[in-house]
Amino acid sequence: MGYLIRMRTLCVLLVAALAAFAPIGGFGNDGIVHANLSPNGWIQLESSELYGDEIRIDWTILYPDSFHQSINLYRLPDESEITIENGEQDLISGNLNKSLEPGAYRLVITLMVGVDVLDTYIHEFVMPDPVTRLVHVFGSDGPIDDLVFRQTFPWSEEPLTAAEIPNPGKGYVTYAVEILPSGCFTMESNTYHFSIGGEVCADSAEAFIVQASDDTDNLVQLDAFYAYEDEEKGVLAGYLLLRMEIWGELKMDLYDREGTPHACEMYGEALYEFECELPDDPAYLQVDKFIQGVPAPTNVVIPMDDINLPENITVVDRDPRVNRIDPLIEFEDVPNDTEFAFYKIMPTQDSYWSSGIRYIPVGEGPYSFALENIEADHYDYRYVAIQLVDTAGNLYAKTAEFPIIDKMTEQDARIQYEDNGMEALHESYLPDNPSFRDIDWTEGGRAGTVTWTLPDTGEYALTAYDLYYSDSNQDPIRGEARVYVNHRLADTFEYMLEDVPEGAAYLEVVPLLREENQWTYQDYYGDSFFIPLNDRVTPLLDELAVDGNPVYPKPRQDGSSYYEYTAAWNADVAVVTASSMNGVVYVGDEGPAASVTATVYLNEPVKAVSIRVGTPEGDWSSEYDLVIAKEPAPDAPKLASLIVDGREIEPAGSLYSISVDHDASAVAVTASAGADVEIELAGIRQFGSVEAFIPITDDEMSLPIRLYDPATGREAEYVLSIVREVPDNLVLGVLAGWFDAGDDGYVYSGVPRGMTAGRLKERFVTVSGTVMMVRDREGVAVSDDHIVQPGYTIELIRGPKTQTIRLEMLSERLKSILGLPTDSPLAFVHIAAYVIHHRNDVTGDGVFDQHDVRLLLSEVD
Repeated sequence: MGYLIRMRTLCVLLVAALAAFAPIGGFGNDGIVHANLSPNGWIQLESSELYGDEIRIDWTILYPDSFHQSINLYRLPDESEITIENGEQDLISGNLNKSLEPGAYRLVITLMVGVDVLDTYIHEFVMPDPVTRLVHVFGSDGPIDDLVFRQTFPWSEEPLTAAEIPNPGKGYVTYAVEILPSGCFTMESNTYHFSIGGEVCADSAEAFIVQASDDTDNLVQLDAFYAYEDEEKGVLAGYLLLRMEIWGELKMDLYDREGTPHACEMYGEALYEFECELPDDPAYLQVDKFIQGVPAPTNVVIPMDDINLPENITVVDRDPRVNRIDPLIEFEDVPNDTEFAFYKIMPTQDSYWSSGIRYIPVGEGPYSFALENIEADHYDYRYVAIQLVDTAGNLYAKTAEFPIIDKMTEQDARIQYEDNGMEALHESYLPDNPSFRDIDWTEGGRAGTVTWTLPDTGEYALTAYDLYYSDSNQDPIRGEARVYVNHRLADTFEYMLEDVPEGAAYLEVVPLLREENQWTYQDYYGDSFFIPLNDRVTPLLDELAVDGNPVYPKPRQDGSSYYEYTAAWNADVAVVTASSMNGVVYVGDEGPAASVTATVYLNEPVKAVSIRVGTPEGDWSSEYDLVIAKEPAPDAPKLASLIVDGREIEPAGSLYSISVDHDASAVAVTASAGADVEIELAGIRQFGSVEAFIPITDDEMSLPIRLYDPATGREAEYVLSIVREVPDNLVLGVLAGWFDAGDDGYVYSGVPRGMTAGRLKERFVTVSGTVMMVRDREGVAVSDDHIVQPGYTIELIRGPKTQTIRLEMLSERLKSILGLPTDSPLAFVHIAAYVIHHRNDVTGDGVFDQHDVRLLLSEVD
């Protein structure tokens, strides 16, 4: 169902969660302890602690004989002395307690014997400025007139300054509260009750979500929630972190879409663990609190709708050091965002929900922001979790989570793992199928994805892989990244190498593992394995010239390119020369050779020339379009502007070119010239300007635009070239099964036993205009009612493009996923293992249910 699945250590989570609501250093003080000595060693600073606006400094005099001392306090940078009252200092005990304004200060402690200065200790410190904390209150019709924010640490009778920020139509009112960084506060009102009944501390978060009610005090604060589907038990399980001003017994139910409650077991205190009977159509979770022995609904409602999550999320580590993560988070707004109020952003790890939670208003994207530096331990799987809060202040169950990869490009040698407390495991844990697919086909340029199936590591938990680039001798060049492993998200490892450095011949992979006992653990590193980083190069067009003039490619929106050349208005021919450094060339019908020169006759205003590049063996890899357009005659009428779908197009001579999406069906064209010039466009003739709606019937179209000037009798012809951008891969998606574009070509896996060719075709979503044919082992096309057999292929044809896809039966895919030999039979126990651990939709209806199980059982031998 897409709910966040995460098991965490409960005791660590509870401690961390409670700590998030304490002042700096815990409840009561800063907890910063120093052991600093003065130059001569007679004065030792014991502690320097902040208590709200008060500094508390303690020191000890270590001189064994009689002495006297003095203290002086100065404000920086002007060195003005601050008066210290008798009640603020205790020279016998050695302490100073003083309230100060924000700013920098210097304390000077002087130790004397008689008139001689024996030692001096100088301690500089900063009293911080107040910070602003945002409190978003849901449930009131508008600003609450009698709302007071009361500072509880350090205690103050004066209310805190809080500015109201209305958010019309958003469902909440924001209060900007000014408070000291170590301060805590409560919310007080005679007309409203608040879910966050106790005190809140400024260092726990930058913003808080609070629900208010004017008719009930049965409110509970939900600080954290996550859930997962326990497939073995068939239940929804998870954890809630709750706070109440008056603690009491709680219960929780899971309601389905018909309003029927399904009981949940709930146990714990503050941090609650739960398990719920899971219906087919879950709607929401409801927390009740017992009042005088009777359960009454609280404000905690957790919708379980299958909502849209933020789009195009990226998490990039900007710190090149290992174990240091400086993540930049970027994402776009959810579609139809009016039902949501906030994104809840949580940097998290396996063992607890961290502090540093941020709430970001919905509808203000795109978003780009940094999280505070995170010190990573290799065992913790670091990721960012994003949840949504609705306009009533309720937190949705569905969660997006994205891993943070720890970049370590600053690492210029292999990490000394023993120095980090790890022991060597002389096991390589080499996966069966490690591979690198180079998608950069330029010579010397390499970029692509490394993938492999996660191996069985037995009693050790595989926690991460360290990736290094190494040379041809397998000696390290530099580090790339530490990539954390989460078996729950996938059973394969995948990582994108964006720019392989020069000289790198291999990717060295070091597996990191952990062995845990009841109270102890030990970290290990396994033997390295190496993946060749082969440079895959396709023959390309390297040089193109027309009439001795170099011609350079122009980009299309789909990433492809084309060439344009403008010839003189009276030219009859053009000489085209094309060459390839690592292939052979055809120019029209001339070729093949490494360099070809051909004469092109310009008997049309616009001439199209086809250039193909391939291998000497005749495998054509690339095709290029060259368009040669003549300039208009000097005295011919001129086209002033040409606008296509609202975009003005610039000409190359008499040629206008535009590319459109592969599924475009028509474009709107407006051609303009002088008021006395007649324009003919798509059969329409008008003076000055013509507008026409042009259907796109072919992938490449040439639309003539003719001009006539009655005053001079001169004519001119322009051409609008319209090109559909048809992708090389004609498959846009599949409704069921697995479609892969690998180094060995296109493969579709998951053809069920007994499926006909017609039903198979229905599983493919293709580019418009694509024709599909299923072919048998001999390459003969079969009819739609023919049963697909092992070894068949499916061929896609669209114009000149042909794409052949190798077919794999569902039984073959299941054996691969389950790690079974290809010649072993499929048994019921294997299907059961797949249903328990994988549960991928195989029928194409978008869900995994009894229909998928029935289809899988038909694969049993």
